[in-house]
Amino acid sequence: MVAIVIGTIATSTSCADFAPPTKPTLATRNTDIATLYALCTAAPVTIESDMVIAGRVTTDDSAGNFRRSLFIEDHSGGAEILVGQYDLHCKYPLGAMLSVKMHGATAFVADGVLQIGLKAESYSYREVDYFYAEAVADKYIGRGDDILVVKPTMLALDALSEVHCGRLLHIDDLQHSPLDGQCADTYAGYHRFIDTHGNELYIYVDEYADFASTQLPIDKVSVTGILHYGNVGNGTGKHLFIKPRSENDIQPYSNHN
Repeated sequence: MVAIVIGTIATSTSCADFAPPTKPTLATRNTDIATLYALCTAAPVTIESDMVIAGRVTTDDSAGNFRRSLFIEDHSGGAEILVGQYDLHCKYPLGAMLSVKMHGATAFVADGVLQIGLKAESYSYREVDYFYAEAVADKYIGRGDDILVVKPTMLALDALSEVHCGRLLHIDDLQHSPLDGQCADTYAGYHRFIDTHGNELYIYVDEYADFASTQLPIDKVSVTGILHYGNVGNGTGKHLFIKPRSENDIQPYSNHN
C-alpha cells in the first residue's frame, strides 16, 4: 500500500503563476493500474471499453531527467503517461490527481513499466506513441484540483523486483561500484550501485538533465526515483534501474539504526 499524506508542493519559478483548474476534469476511476498492467504484458493493447484509471503524479520534469512523459501511481502500481509535451510540471504538478480515460488509448509494458499513449504507426520504433497535441492529451487526461504528496515506498535492495517498476521508491545504503573499464565520473548515463550484500541497482540520468554533470558520490547514498527494468549498456544486459527526478533525490546515506 502506498502511503499518501497531505502536504504542499513547491513548483519551479517558471510555473509561479500556475493555478489549478477552476473546474476539475477528473473522470471517475473504475479500475486500477495493476489490472490494466496485466492486460498489456504480451503485446500493445488498444482499449475499447470505458476503462478509467487514476493516480497521483509522482514525477517532475523540471530537472530534465523525465521528458515528455509523467508517472502516476495508485494503490496497485505505477504507470507512465506519454503526454508528448514539455514543462509538464506546470500543468500536471507533483501530487496532482490525474485520471486517464483508456477508451481509444493504447497500453504496453516496456522496460517493466506500463506505458499509456496512442497506437503507434507501423513504421514507428515505439510500441506506444505519444499523445503529442495538448488537445489530444486533454481528451484522455483529466485533473483534480487538490494536491497531495505521494510518499515513496521504502524497500531494501534485495526486495526489489519487476513488480515494483513504475513506482516511486526510496532505496538506502547504496555505494557506487563502477564496472570494469568504466571511468566516467559524472551521473550522465547508467551507473552501478551496490548494497552491503553486493546486490546491484543502476541509476540512470539523462545526459541532458540538469544534474548530469554532477560528480558521482564517493560515500554511500540514498536514492528516490521511478524503478525500471531494461538494458543498461556496457554489455551487461538487462537490470533494474532507477530514474531520480532531480539531484535532490540522491542524498548522503545516514544510518540511524
